[in-house]
Amino acid sequence: MKIVLNKMLNVANYKMYNKKAQGLPLNVIIIAILVLIVLVVIIAIFAGKIGIFSREVAECKAKGGRCESKTTGCETNEVPVAGLCGEDEVCCIPI
Repeated sequence: MKIVLNKMLNVANYKMYNKKAQGLPLNVIIIAILVLIVLVVIIAIFAGKIGIFSREVAECKAKGGRCESKTTGCETNEVPVAGLCGEDEVCCIPI
């Protein structure tokens, strides 16, 4: 009986220590790195850290509008949007 138990333990130890480690495939690592890079770029765009995107979006002309003084105001078919022009101006964007 002792011999059978020793053989079983030896087989169990052999199987436990002789397993080959399974690593992540290189494709998975490369895809994960690319996903992280894309996420960082998207976060930078929405946070306004990339000036190209934030400047173009903020301009009145980029939105199809024109700057008018606050006293003159916009026409009836336009919506005034503050903050896209100078201090005493509003951006008049067509409806």
